[in-house]
Amino acid sequence: MEKYSDIPVTELAPERDLEEEARLLQDPDSHNMWLIVQYAMFNIKGRWPEAEPYIVQHVPEAYQYARNVIKGRWPEAEPHIMKEPVHAYNYAKKIIKGRWLEAEPYIMKDPVNAYKYARDVMEERWPEAEPFIAESPEEALWYATDVIKDRWPEAEKTMSSSDPEDGVWRRYKYFLGLLGKDLDIWTKESW
Repeated sequence: MEKYSDIPVTELAPERDLEEEARLLQDPDSHNMWLIVQYAMFNIKGRWPEAEPYIVQHVPEAYQYARNVIKGRWPEAEPHIMKEPVHAYNYAKKIIKGRWLEAEPYIMKDPVNAYKYARDVMEERWPEAEPFIAESPEEALWYATDVIKDRWPEAEKTMSSSDPEDGVWRRYKYFLGLLGKDLDIWTKESW
């Protein structure tokens, strides 16, 4: 199979408006990067080699370009995408469709995306990320209910000390009640 770089541009996109492309690439900054990706998707309907050196530097658009234009992995963008947890999680879930080991050190430090990565990508507990997830009461609650599916003593102090208006501790105790757990012994006073 030939490499992408060996394929003539005319075979990638037979109907190209070079004047419009030149205008878009004249000042490729974050303000018009979304337009550049949209142009590749809807006008070129394929990869745009001349724009890729610019797109790769803007993580949200690089992720969108990989997902909607390349429709697969984009190795040149991965070192950039992996450093932004929300895009790394989505890249693993929607493009790799599995674990992305190289990005896990970045994803695990973000409680929201660490929880979602464990739930949606790993589909199991992620012990290395648990200390980070446990720092966020809401994500600790969802991790306990959706991933562990049981009591999570290591995060109970965080959940119990959360803002009562958020209802995290109340929802956690309700969840434990659904499991048939004795709630009387799990009060704040037990710490």
